[in-house]
Amino acid sequence: MQACRHIIFWSIPLSILFIVLRAQIVRTVFGAGEFDWSDTRLTAASLALFIISAAAQGLVLLLVRAFYAEGKTAKPFMLNMISVVCTVVLAYVLIVLYGRYPVFGYFIESMMKTEGIEGSIALMLPLSFSIGALLNVALHWRALSAEFSEFTRPVLRAVFESLAASILGGFVAYQSLRLFDNVFDVTTGIGIFLQGLSAGVVGSLIIALVLSALKNPELAQTISVFKQKVWRVGQVPLGDASEPHI
Repeated sequence: MQACRHIIFWSIPLSILFIVLRAQIVRTVFGAGEFDWSDTRLTAASLALFIISAAAQGLVLLLVRAFYAEGKTAKPFMLNMISVVCTVVLAYVLIVLYGRYPVFGYFIESMMKTEGIEGSIALMLPLSFSIGALLNVALHWRALSAEFSEFTRPVLRAVFESLAASILGGFVAYQSLRLFDNVFDVTTGIGIFLQGLSAGVVGSLIIALVLSALKNPELAQTISVFKQKVWRVGQVPLGDASEPHI
C-alpha cells in the first residue's frame, strides 16, 4: 500500500504537469531545424496521450510483483495477455473509426489541438496504448483487492488527494503560461524553456500546498527525507583546547 501511494504521489502530479506543459517540453527538446510547429503539435499530443497512463504503468509493475511474491505467476500473465490483446484490437478499431467517421476524427483533433494536421490518425496508437494500460491496472487492482480487501481504500484516498491537487496545480500552471508568455521571449529556445520551467514551478508549489492542506502523508515523508539528506549538519567535535591543531 505504501509503495502504491508513493507511485501515485509522484506520477499523477507529473502527468498533469506534463500534459499542461507538453508543447513547451517538445519545443525545447525537438523544436529546431525541420521540426516545424505542426510536428510539435502532433508530438505534444502523442506525449499527452502516452503520459495519461503513466501512473497505471507504474502500478502494474508493482502489482505484478505482489502476485509474484505470493507465487502466483499465472494470474498476472493472463491479465497482461488480455490487456495486450485488447490494446491491439482497440488500436485497429480506433483507426477504422477515425477513417470512416469524420466526426470522431474531428473530436479527437479538437481535444488534442491537432486540427488540420496531416498524420493525426497516428494519435490512435498512443490512445489505445493508454486505454490498454488503464485496463491492465484495473484488472490487476481488482484481482489483488479480491484477496486483500483492505488494500483499496487507503490507496484510493491517495488517488483522490493527488488528483485533486494536480488538477488545481495544472490549472494554475496553464494560466501561468499566459503570464510568462509576456515575460520571456518565446520565439527562442531558452525563452520557451524558461516559460515552461516557471509555470511548472508555480504549478508544483500549488500542488504541494494543496497536499499539505490535505495532510498528505507522502508529502510529509518527502519533506522529512529532504531535510535529513540536504539540511542535516553533523556535529563538529570541539576537542581539547590545549591540544595542537593540525
